[in-house]
Amino acid sequence: MLKIDREVSIEGSDQNTLFEWVNDLRNWESLMPSDRIEDWQADADSCSLNLKGLAKLELVKAESASNSVKVINPNGKPFGIVIMISVDGNSGEQNRVELTFEGQMNPFIKAMAEKPLSNFIEGLGQNFKEAIEGK
Repeated sequence: MLKIDREVSIEGSDQNTLFEWVNDLRNWESLMPSDRIEDWQADADSCSLNLKGLAKLELVKAESASNSVKVINPNGKPFGIVIMISVDGNSGEQNRVELTFEGQMNPFIKAMAEKPLSNFIEGLGQNFKEAIEGK
């Protein structure tokens, strides 16, 4: 299994506003590193994208809690994926947003995918910060 975590601090947005934004997968387009993504499509509960040089991903919301959203690829192709975004913090102050990627893959695929996926998650974190603080 490959697990990648990225934490981002967000200033000046309350936790509920952040969570509502994250909970709508249509908003995730602004998180995607534009140089690594093609063919983005989304509705509130699902999205599909082509991660350049890696795979086409179809993701659906698996669950939402009061502070986190979990998406999975239900068909398991090209490998099992879980992406979770959790928001934690104080209203109107600094909030901590944690992005977690987990992928069930064989060692060969893991060796090939680890760097591009790490860069992808790093880009998501940076873009999340810019999308929220830039509002």
